[in-house]
Amino acid sequence: MTESRGLGSAVTLRPNKDSAHNAIVIADPTNTVLADGVIAGWHIYAKIVSIEHRIFLQVWRPSKASNAVYTLVGQTYVEPTELRFHEIVLHASEFIGVRSGDVLGLYFPSFNPIGWSSVPCGNAAQRYVYVRNPVNVTVGSRFHFRSATSGRNACRYYSIAALFGM
Repeated sequence: MTESRGLGSAVTLRPNKDSAHNAIVIADPTNTVLADGVIAGWHIYAKIVSIEHRIFLQVWRPSKASNAVYTLVGQTYVEPTELRFHEIVLHASEFIGVRSGDVLGLYFPSFNPIGWSSVPCGNAAQRYVYVRNPVNVTVGSRFHFRSATSGRNACRYYSIAALFGM
């Protein structure tokens, strides 16, 4: 795959796993797409594999009215079958159009196969945001996200990166 740039964190084996299930997470709401484009693929590192560890890699657009409300722009379903680095190459019909300001998220209907690491927070806006027990997570859905409370695990890097097409 040819990509000119990407968005996300380094895709490596990370030590932590989410204890929650059926949740949407935006790891860092301040890590935004810088320019309009398309996502042509993804990199992930699967820490756990099982029939209950599947994930939707997502793009969310923040609301202009409220920084806690996001609209789902696009998503890619992944069911990892091996504990390792994965490159997901999208067909042109699966590309996800993005705009400046969009952010990456992930939705795991059961359990999250992607590991994460705690990182220091530069400010409260970098804390991960989440929705627990979402219903009808489809493109165009809008959700009100809650911010993580302050603490050691409030800011996170997940092993997920979007790859922008040329």
